[in-house]
Amino acid sequence: MKLSKIKSNRTFGVEIEFINTSGFTKAQLADELTDLGFNVISEAYNHNTRDNWKIVTDGSTDLELVSPVLRGQAGLDETMKLAKALSDLGCSVNRTCGVHVHVGIANDTNRNKGIINLLKYMHANRRIIDSLMPDSRRENNNRYCKETMNFLWTGAQVNRKLNKIFNQNYHYTESLITSIQNWIGDSRYKKLNLNSFRKYGTVEFRQHSGSLDSQKIGNWIVFCTSTVDKCFKAKQMSAVINQPHIAESIINCFAVGYNRKMFNYVCDRLRHFNVLPINIIEQAHRKAIELRRV
Repeated sequence: MKLSKIKSNRTFGVEIEFINTSGFTKAQLADELTDLGFNVISEAYNHNTRDNWKIVTDGSTDLELVSPVLRGQAGLDETMKLAKALSDLGCSVNRTCGVHVHVGIANDTNRNKGIINLLKYMHANRRIIDSLMPDSRRENNNRYCKETMNFLWTGAQVNRKLNKIFNQNYHYTESLITSIQNWIGDSRYKKLNLNSFRKYGTVEFRQHSGSLDSQKIGNWIVFCTSTVDKCFKAKQMSAVINQPHIAESIINCFAVGYNRKMFNYVCDRLRHFNVLPINIIEQAHRKAIELRRV
């Protein structure tokens, strides 16, 4: 199994929802994974952070595999191997399942500006990111990962409002998030969930569809962690906004900070779902390589 490569040193956590078609009970499934060398415990439904992996019941689907706090290549490799192990044991997914990735931001001194940058970035690139997903995960098609902000708001509208919120609340993250949620709504069931900061010190990416494919999960974790890195390092809030042309947007969103294998994967997914014109995807692929962006 080829493993994805991660450059970010941020902490992250992952929740993998799945259907238990293995023939084992929840407790037996945890034991099977433990016998394979993973530290997995079966628990009742809870939101407590553990030092081990846990399998819990999930209200929206069947079961959920929840990680401890992870970091770096070791954490990514373990996640991908566990996803494959679940698949090998006979577990599966359907459209009720999702993959949620938490990315740590608690230790960032510039986290308030980073949060604003991240919201702008995800909104500016919403159509490109949607194009990587099945229809059930685009726009507002899934009740558990609604659009973070109104899909029809223009970049100018979003930028003006977020700049105003930042200027009024740039000292305190709690008041910043409260002001943002007073504007966009405070539900955690959004593609980018800010509620998780209060309990875990993270931002949560909830958009990815259910999967036990280790490469899909690994590449999505790489995208989430690298995107947070990019947005939190940007000196100018406008520096993270996407380019005016679709091909440039694809490169800006997925090529900067990623390796060529990751970008090839993204282009393959865009071709698979066929939402964007194929010639635009090919143009982005060629140009990213020519410019040595990957």
